[in-house]
Amino acid sequence: MLRGEGSLVGIFRLFVRKRMAVAAGCLAWQLVGCNSAIGVTPNIQVPANYRNWPPFIMNVDRATTSNPTVPPQIRDIYLNQAGTAVQEGEAFPDGTVFVMDVFGVQQDGSGNLQLDDNGHPMKDKLLKILLMGKELGWNAYRPALLSTGDWLYFAYQPDATTQITSGIDGCFDCHLTLSADVDWVFHYKDYFAARASAAVASP
Repeated sequence: MLRGEGSLVGIFRLFVRKRMAVAAGCLAWQLVGCNSAIGVTPNIQVPANYRNWPPFIMNVDRATTSNPTVPPQIRDIYLNQAGTAVQEGEAFPDGTVFVMDVFGVQQDGSGNLQLDDNGHPMKDKLLKILLMGKELGWNAYRPALLSTGDWLYFAYQPDATTQITSGIDGCFDCHLTLSADVDWVFHYKDYFAARASAAVASP
């Protein structure tokens, strides 16, 4: 073998493995315009049946917020089957996708929140749909200095087809307030607490 040939072979094999990983992500999640790490950023489309997925956490009350630019919200979050394989203390596996329905909150003419009989804010119309997906190597597509592992974030209008491309960096900013021990996922501990309770309640 010529001098340096072994290192070139190693580099080539690493390149092939990375391209195969990206290609696998394309097939798994209907990625649009998928290319190499220097090409087009992956894109997850809204799955047609996501509301039939296992719930991750429902009725997240964001009716009151310290940010005046964020309207009152209630959020329902669904987790695909791949994500349910995770065990407490682990990172979610590659192929995990979360889908979050973001609803407005019913208000009266004076802007007061409308509450149900249990004192909880009541959902209004769907405002947008947010997605959070993870595949091997997706960290290469994140904005500079905004690393939340291999997670990428996507947003759609309520029609589930019109993509929202502005403000996505804010998703990274928000999840960066978390850490790797919860895989940069909000409600991580709540999810496992609910899963443990459900297991105990099962006959």
